[in-house]
Amino acid sequence: MYGNVWEWCWDLWEGSSRVIRGGSWRDSAGGCRSAYRDGDVPGGRFHSLGFRLARSCVRQDQPGSGAESGG
Repeated sequence: MYGNVWEWCWDLWEGSSRVIRGGSWRDSAGGCRSAYRDGDVPGGRFHSLGFRLARSCVRQDQPGSGAESGG
């Protein structure tokens, strides 16, 4: 997936800027890796910047998770 578009991250870069990582199709091969990072303001837009959807995990001991033991 790396090298398709820059990926927004939650981490702060400098001031109010956020981390973007992974490089894009416009960068060199060395820039298209997860460790390659830069920063941009949250409202920044350009054609090689996107985001990755991630699903959070539900803890197994939470009510409603289906892991309750019957009694």
